[in-house]
Amino acid sequence: MFKRAVLPFLLIVTIAFSGALQAKDIPAHNGLSIEAVDGAQLIGPPPENGSVEDQADLAVVLWMQRTRTTEQIAFAIETADFSLETFAPILSEELLSVNGAALQGLVDAAWKDIYPHYRSVKDTYARPRPFLRSPSVHPLVEPSKSPSYPSGHSTHAMFYGQVLADIFPDRAEELVAFAEKLGHARVVAGVHYPSDVIAGQKLGKAYAKAIKHDPGYAEGLSRVFASDIAN
Repeated sequence: MFKRAVLPFLLIVTIAFSGALQAKDIPAHNGLSIEAVDGAQLIGPPPENGSVEDQADLAVVLWMQRTRTTEQIAFAIETADFSLETFAPILSEELLSVNGAALQGLVDAAWKDIYPHYRSVKDTYARPRPFLRSPSVHPLVEPSKSPSYPSGHSTHAMFYGQVLADIFPDRAEELVAFAEKLGHARVVAGVHYPSDVIAGQKLGKAYAKAIKHDPGYAEGLSRVFASDIAN
C-alpha cells in the first residue's frame, strides 16, 4: 500500500522540509508568470456531449470501475489529496541535498500563478463530471462538482513531476511516470474521464516548460541549491 511505502521516508522528508516551517526569507510569491500559455487553445475542447468520443470516454470510466484492483483503489483514495511530499519516496535522500524550504516556496509560488489560468480553462468548458452524467458511476472519493475538463489533479501532478525532474534529472523518468499515475488514478476513482487527464497532463507540461524561462524561476532555483540548507 502507498502509505506503507511512504513510512520509511518520513524522517528524510521531515528533515528536508523542516526548513519550510522556519524560513523567514522565502517569499510567499516569486512572481512566476505563465501568461504565455494559452491553455484553452493548447488542449482544445473536450469531446462533444453525446458524441462517439464522449461515450467512449464514459465507457472507460465504467470499465475501470468494474476492473480496478485493490491496489489501484487504495492508491486512488490515498492520493485524492496530494502535495509535493507525495513525491518524496522517489527522491528519498536526494531531498537532503537541497534547501527544502526554498523548494517548497518555489513550487508553491509557481502554482499560485498557474491556478487562475488553469481554472479559467476549466470554467471555459464546464464539462460535467462522469458521476453527474451517469448514475452507474460510483466515485471512490469525495466527489467534486467543479467542471471535469481538464483534470486539476493531472495538471498539478504533472507540473510537480516536470519541475522536480528538472531539479533532479537522475530521477526524471520515475518522477514523470509517478505524475502520470496520479492523473490516471482519477479515472480509477470515477471522478474524471481519460480525456480530462490527458488534457491536464498536457497543460502541466506546458506550464512547467513556461516557468523555466521566467527570471523568477531561476532566482527560486538558486535558492533550492543554496548551501545554507538549514535556513
